[in-house]
Amino acid sequence: MGKMMATKIEFVAFAVFLAAVTVKTSMDKAHAAVHIVGGAAGWTVPSGGASYVAWASNRTFLVGDTLVFNFATGFHDVAKVTKSAYDKCNTTTPNSLLTVAPANIVLNSAGQHYFMCTFSQHCPLGQKLAITVSPTSPSPSIPSPSPKLPPKSAQGPIPKTPQTPTPSSSPSSSLTPTRNPGSSPAPMPHLSPSPKSNPGVSAGPPVVASSPGASPSPKGTTNEVSPPMSPSSAPIRVVTTLFALAIPIIAIGVIC
Repeated sequence: MGKMMATKIEFVAFAVFLAAVTVKTSMDKAHAAVHIVGGAAGWTVPSGGASYVAWASNRTFLVGDTLVFNFATGFHDVAKVTKSAYDKCNTTTPNSLLTVAPANIVLNSAGQHYFMCTFSQHCPLGQKLAITVSPTSPSPSIPSPSPKLPPKSAQGPIPKTPQTPTPSSSPSSSLTPTRNPGSSPAPMPHLSPSPKSNPGVSAGPPVVASSPGASPSPKGTTNEVSPPMSPSSAPIRVVTTLFALAIPIIAIGVIC
């Protein structure tokens, strides 16, 4: 994108410069003057000798102007020469030579310009011309091309701002109280084992405890509730019961 923009700017600058040159050329052509050398008399051997010097002194010559030499073809010509050849009327080495009328010469450079006729004795008789050409208005300055825009670096992805993580709630603390290292644990209560019943002896009938809501016993009957046996009297009662049962058995055996 940046390179295309720079190319467009350069193209526009060149177009502006070209338009300025074209306008200047058109203006120069519009302002360029055409000078008829010698006026109505044209290019010929002057009667007054130095008449072309007087003619040139009354005019201003600018770059782009045109000199028109009117003469009879075959009797005159126009040669452009150096100052040395002009002063000596040396016709042997002209810079340029026009032999056909009308001869038009465009003044393309500023400075001194020298012309003369190469026909015999025409130059010594005054058929020669020296003029000073001035430059036109200053040339329009060439606009310097705009500096190229540096290419845009490829834009990378926009860095995302790291979000500060929200601190998670700490796990619930244990409800177990921390023990004080100095405190000793409370002693567990000592439970005395209950006496094991002898597997060979059947237990007596269960004692039914009277509840407050139970119906009263009929008159004349009394529900005696045996007091609970203490653990120490249980073996004695068992032995007594066995002994009571053994006596009839022994007696039956003796009788039989």
